[in-house]
Amino acid sequence: MKINKKIINNLINIARKKNIYVVIRCQIKKVRYLDVKNCNIDRSTLNEICGTGIHAFTKSGHMGFASVDSISDKERLIKCLSSAISLAISTKKGKLETLKEIYKLKPTKGKTIQKVRIDPFKVPKKNIEKDLLNLNKKIKNKYRNASVTNTIQFHSDKWFIYRSDKTDIEFSVNNSTLSTILSINTEKLKNDLYEATSSLGYEVIKDKNIIKIFLKNLDKKFKYIKSNNKIKELKGGNYPILLDGEIGGVFIHEAFGHTAESDNFYSESPLLSNGELKKGNKIASNFINIFDYAEKNERAFQPYSLYGVKRKKAFIVKNGKINSLISDFITAKKTNSTLTGGERTGLYSNIPVPRMTNTKILLDKNHTLHPPFDTKISDVREIHKFLKAKNFFIKYPVIIFLVGSTGGSVDPYEGNFQFQSIASFKLTKDKVEILKPLVFSGITLKVIKSIKLALGEPIQWPGVCFKNNEWIIVNASAPMFLLEKNKFVTVV
Repeated sequence: MKINKKIINNLINIARKKNIYVVIRCQIKKVRYLDVKNCNIDRSTLNEICGTGIHAFTKSGHMGFASVDSISDKERLIKCLSSAISLAISTKKGKLETLKEIYKLKPTKGKTIQKVRIDPFKVPKKNIEKDLLNLNKKIKNKYRNASVTNTIQFHSDKWFIYRSDKTDIEFSVNNSTLSTILSINTEKLKNDLYEATSSLGYEVIKDKNIIKIFLKNLDKKFKYIKSNNKIKELKGGNYPILLDGEIGGVFIHEAFGHTAESDNFYSESPLLSNGELKKGNKIASNFINIFDYAEKNERAFQPYSLYGVKRKKAFIVKNGKINSLISDFITAKKTNSTLTGGERTGLYSNIPVPRMTNTKILLDKNHTLHPPFDTKISDVREIHKFLKAKNFFIKYPVIIFLVGSTGGSVDPYEGNFQFQSIASFKLTKDKVEILKPLVFSGITLKVIKSIKLALGEPIQWPGVCFKNNEWIIVNASAPMFLLEKNKFVTVV
């Protein structure tokens, strides 16, 4: 299926004759999904979606939006344009908010194709079923008392963006996710365990190294929760806390990334004061940097916003100071932030808003230790041995180590959060004690101030994010990092 440029140019000309500026957004989306439960195929789907969203702007900046599930039906596309124009005129009559910023965008032309090693949409269905069934059987044979569900998902998105100023952009992005849910229900143990990994294409299940790490992490988490019959209670309170890369990534995404999305302008956030970015305010140590950007070979890559603005790296925190937001053309100037082209949506029929891609936290090399093992798959006893060798327990007699996350809640306006860990441990000089899975909670900006050092390289957390009534693919990257004791940061 291809875009007909003659139809697009016709739409732009119709709008121009009516003194209307348009942004035309076409999408071709393919989704492949396979579910295997206990060695049986549970669900298998292959869908292709295509459609067009049209924004119409009056000279005064009043906007109307309409969409249609076609990229080639000339008559329906003209009707869609007509609806968008009518809504823009109605918005003007109603004297609603104007978006004159659209006229300040510079014309852009570009084409970016994110390539995959193995195209999942060219792999025969029977091959996918065979590979996932084999993996499911392997896991089921190892965890015989568990119900095992494996899911593999492939997403391919092609976007075409045109504007009245002759902007002409095409880009394609790909994402794949492989996940396992172990449901354990025995007399001694009742728990659900989740593990996921990601890539761009079918290599997510064919790459031996990806699968090796995936299975090792699954086994590590299983051993942790299997030991839950030996757990001890911890008195809730304030402790030095070591976060593994997974819960650290979830924290950075949920508690900090959402806070940095510039549409918080309409309701404030801890990074804003009277609607403006607190640029230059020191909120962390100089060695901490937090930014949002996905490289071309990474999950959640998006080279342009869906208004046709080149996506820039959003340096949210630079050398410990507030620096920028994940901003769109509507709110960048209002918040006194750099325009980073942060507008995303998962479907042509939705209006793009500022959304994260890959949100990352990095500590400089002088505050990052490199253990002689891979922290992605390290065991708690390896970590304990390393901390002991480095004399951590002289300064921190007790460290609470949190592993993984089953989710939580965040208030991006107040900066409050809480996350549930999968497993928790009390580390002292001579002991590793298993605790019940703890809840990690506090105030976002207080946590950032408490970060003292990192262990190992950043770990990828492949996720999806819900906002504005839709899920989109995201990623987060964080190393294991240590928080000093802080009265605003609690485990319970």
